[in-house]
Amino acid sequence: LAVGKVLLEYGADPNMSDWYGRTPLHHAVRRGREEFVKFLLDHGAGLNLKDNNGDTPLRRALVKRCDPAVDLCSDETFSVLLHSGPDLNIKNRKGVTALIRAALRRKVEKARLLLASEPQIDLRDETGATALIHAARNGCYEIVDALVQSGAHLDIEDNEGQTALLWAMRNDHTSVAALLIESGANGADVNRRDANGTTALIWSCCYSVTDCVRSLLESGAQLDMQDSLGRTALMCAAES
Repeated sequence: LAVGKVLLEYGADPNMSDWYGRTPLHHAVRRGREEFVKFLLDHGAGLNLKDNNGDTPLRRALVKRCDPAVDLCSDETFSVLLHSGPDLNIKNRKGVTALIRAALRRKVEKARLLLASEPQIDLRDETGATALIHAARNGCYEIVDALVQSGAHLDIEDNEGQTALLWAMRNDHTSVAALLIESGANGADVNRRDANGTTALIWSCCYSVTDCVRSLLESGAQLDMQDSLGRTALMCAAES
């Protein structure tokens, strides 16, 4: 930090970027240098400046590391950024917001911190997926629960016509699927079809998610509905 103070004292630009478009704030955040982050912010570092991938320092704090267990950007450093008032809804080149990246990387506490700052919760990336869809697909129960409690729309479809519930069932995340069903996924229509005419019951039978099958049947799912190939839930169960 002492070196940084000297450099700024002699006129160093806190917003100059490297070949990757990353500023000193991008680097300090990635390394989790909380005091340096505060120092840069106090001296005019841009919160919403993007690197060549379209990532702001806030999203840079959520970049995946080689070792998923290592998280150099602490929750405290992340909070410093949030309290400085960044635009939470800026997207990178792939349409990813900070909240979507937190869901992708299974960063539970950072997702909660973001939600407390009230971002637009249902923004989609280039695949049409929301933070909820990514969290459900990854089986991250804690983030799914936090998103549901914060009012995330449960039945948004991605570009493949898949909802959070369907992804949870396809990837055998039973507890996540059960949570979504209990929270009202599929709306008032438990027999809602996706783009392929497939119902949640058919999907859960295709992937042998027994608890979801039972929950859907108890909620009034019809047994004899057919998808675009004419398959019923029982046919899919026989094949799985």
